[in-house]
Amino acid sequence: MPCVIFRSQSESLQFETSYPQQIIDMKPITAIIVFFSLMFPALFLGYNNYAEAKENIIKDVNQALAKTVIYKMPTKITEDTLQVFKSNLQINQLKETSYLSLCTEEPSRITFCSDTVSFKTKGERLYIRAYPNCSKATIFDISEQSIPGALLTIIKIILRITFIAFGTGIVSVILMRLP
Repeated sequence: MPCVIFRSQSESLQFETSYPQQIIDMKPITAIIVFFSLMFPALFLGYNNYAEAKENIIKDVNQALAKTVIYKMPTKITEDTLQVFKSNLQINQLKETSYLSLCTEEPSRITFCSDTVSFKTKGERLYIRAYPNCSKATIFDISEQSIPGALLTIIKIILRITFIAFGTGIVSVILMRLP
């Protein structure tokens, strides 16, 4: 751990920082290798967790739509149909933004939606889809990002130590002021 010593000489304040010898002897290439060996897994895990959250959202919307169609067999979408649909959603963030739509047999141009459910009622074939309609921030919130966040925090700490140890001027001053 770095030790900061404050010394007051006349009217000026002097800072002395002592670091363990291993940090001082660390070569810049070592810092770069450590940086990338932590950055790549953080990015990979973050992206995978985000993609998995999107898949879980679609699965949740699909199962809620299937339960709604089995329970209600709607000929039109009413407030009751939406209440049944939203009560079947397991992810709470989706209950505020998801909606149902009667549609055609054609595939949806929007890729982030449920499967099309087809059913026959009163001699007429109906097609219905559910749309989660959530933002990327909501998907990010739903996804598990604690491990990538911890890796990025470690990277930030290592960068601070590296810039302080190698004294790269203005960059070290900026990093020292980061929260």
